[in-house]
Amino acid sequence: MTAPDPLAYGLPLTAEGHPDFENARYDVFNPARTVGVRSNLSGRTLAVHLEDAVAALNEEALHAEILKVVSVATVRSSYAVRERAEYWAAVRGEVLEPSAVEAYAKAEDVEAARREAFGTGS
Repeated sequence: MTAPDPLAYGLPLTAEGHPDFENARYDVFNPARTVGVRSNLSGRTLAVHLEDAVAALNEEALHAEILKVVSVATVRSSYAVRERAEYWAAVRGEVLEPSAVEAYAKAEDVEAARREAFGTGS
């Protein structure tokens, strides 16, 4: 089994040259980039980004848009947990049992969550 390229994850590297999954931050925005959420590996929301344009939204519409972005960010964080498990299994030359990661999102799940939240073409 070949170890994956650490740079392929788009994350800063640790001193040992591995992706820094533990300190990674995942930014997810709505298609208009007016609402964004930063989350970490655990799925915890660390920050919410709001552009000035959201001032035109009423409270209910803004709340709905934030929840859409948070829902995608949660799936993205779940996928990051899967990436971390798969990466370390490959580095160690271990076979990762599918049951070990079946609860975590796949890349296509992130895209499906984005389409569900924002419609096709998002």
